[in-house]
Amino acid sequence: MEQHHYDSIAQRMERVMQTFQAARTLAEAHGLSAELSDFLVNSDSYFRSVAYEGAAMGLVLRDSTNNNAAFPQWSALLVNEGAMHAVQVHIGLGWALAEKNGPLQLPASC
Repeated sequence: MEQHHYDSIAQRMERVMQTFQAARTLAEAHGLSAELSDFLVNSDSYFRSVAYEGAAMGLVLRDSTNNNAAFPQWSALLVNEGAMHAVQVHIGLGWALAEKNGPLQLPASC
């Protein structure tokens, strides 16, 4: 079992923000790619669900920028490698919808 030692709550929160942002940035830039998958799989297990949340947000934003409101990349993440992190993948969808602040058609898988 992995052991994690972080000196403070502030350090953990900083790591949460960094992990989320890195995953989001990769997802927005490269979509559901080998690079993103490698990042998710190799993320510190303590923060891995946060990585999936950020990736999910980035994929929704990428799909919506490409005028694809069915969110195919987000849906693929949810049913494949993100299945074990389904709650966080859905939370990432919510973050993206909140950021877009507009009506988007939700995929049938929701």
